[in-house]
Amino acid sequence: MTWFELIELTAGRAVYAYYPDGDKSDRGSLSFNRHDGTWVVMERAEADRHSSYSNHLCHRLEEFNRSGVFQESGYVAWC
Repeated sequence: MTWFELIELTAGRAVYAYYPDGDKSDRGSLSFNRHDGTWVVMERAEADRHSSYSNHLCHRLEEFNRSGVFQESGYVAWC
């Protein structure tokens, strides 16, 4: 599970903080390009060594981009 919080939203990009397993002491951040769907991890969370947490978040951001609605906060869970 990854908890996320919106940091910045512009016409061109969305920047989110993410917290693997909801651990607020382990913060990462990523930038999602709203025009071409690319993303960059700006700061990798310690627990995100294999990028699974940021990858799952980016799939959710792709959904947000298609709908045009970016959530302020929430979580992504998978099994």
